[in-house]
Amino acid sequence: MRRLLGWVAALLVWVVAAELTALVYVYVREGVFVWGRAAPPAPAEPAPEAEAEPEYQAHPYWAFSHRPGKPYATHLDAEGVAGLSEPGGDTSWSRVETNNHGFWSAHDFPFTPEADDAYVIGIFGGSVATLFGLQGATPLLDALAGSPDFAGREVVVLDFGSGGYRQPQQLWILSYFLLLGQKLDLVVNVDGFNEVAIGHMNWRTGIDVAMPSHYHLGGMDLLANLESGPLFLHKVELFRLKQELASLGRRREGARSALVYAFAGLRRDRLRPRLALLRSEPPRASLFRKTLMHPRVSASAEDAMDRAVDLWVAGSVEMMKQARARGARYLHVLQPNQYFGSREFSEAERAVAFAEDSRFREGVRLGYPRLIEAGSRLREAGVEFHDWSALFDRIPEPVYADNCCHFNQTGNDLLAKRLAEVILASGEPRPN
Repeated sequence: MRRLLGWVAALLVWVVAAELTALVYVYVREGVFVWGRAAPPAPAEPAPEAEAEPEYQAHPYWAFSHRPGKPYATHLDAEGVAGLSEPGGDTSWSRVETNNHGFWSAHDFPFTPEADDAYVIGIFGGSVATLFGLQGATPLLDALAGSPDFAGREVVVLDFGSGGYRQPQQLWILSYFLLLGQKLDLVVNVDGFNEVAIGHMNWRTGIDVAMPSHYHLGGMDLLANLESGPLFLHKVELFRLKQELASLGRRREGARSALVYAFAGLRRDRLRPRLALLRSEPPRASLFRKTLMHPRVSASAEDAMDRAVDLWVAGSVEMMKQARARGARYLHVLQPNQYFGSREFSEAERAVAFAEDSRFREGVRLGYPRLIEAGSRLREAGVEFHDWSALFDRIPEPVYADNCCHFNQTGNDLLAKRLAEVILASGEPRPN
């Protein structure tokens, strides 16, 4: 028993000595007196959180899509939703969930209307088209309902747009759902911005302009590196080191023991050079990734933009052919964007709508003149093309909701009004 007590006493002396040594060490090295620090605030009771899910999932036909059952309000924070709406306006559109195919729509696809003579409008494009389908559907339907051409007829808007989509994704999506038997009377393609802005971003990243948006693919490109491994393992190690350093920081912040504080600091100091080295010397991308994402990279920004516009024209012509083959009308709309045109902005809207370091500005500058010029090629091919790049140029009210490309409710109302005018000007709907 005495021997045991002796060992316990020796252990206590050793712990106290180690603690005192660490206390002095930390004070001399960092000027921090661990015992005298104020106690950290008690952590708030964490709110229950849903299991984190990736923003996008891989799709076998059009590269990526959203997961089903995701309300639009979870895609943005409350401030973002408010910015897209009128002050104090209706935000019920933000509660619409992604359907069975990952599109923000109140209907699963393919959708079969109840009435045989229902008029079905499909909206295609990127995130601007998505928000038009969410925010512009009601004003569009209201405008059409006031016309005797649509009196007593069910009209349905289906939203086939999604953030980052660009040709040929619109074409693939239309083809896919037509093959599944989707009835469409009017196909509306609202695009142009993604083709040139994201196309230019792809080119700057070394990705071919014909490929899907590398900006949206995000971490999914890791899948392309699993075969050769180095880049994938490099990113995993980066993630692990960042997580461990964050954990060590929290441990030091809450430490009441100088020994714990000192050892966490020593471990941190050993990991930081390793993290810096990994950041400064990433391995070369694997051959497998280059085969997947780099079929051809243009030599210059101008050549890349010309190819992106050619793809835009070809995709639209093919969409027209497929729509008409099913007896549907096809409308192609070039969306407005704040980085192109003669619109005069108020100071308040300019603060929202512009970013000096915008990653999108250069692609719009290079691409929009080419898109407008290519509109004549679309019309010659028989496409009903509408250049609405100047739609907002004489509108005094704010219409842009961010420094990318998106419109607020006023902007979507204006787009809906103009689209209704175009639809009705041709005597739509045709008899089924």
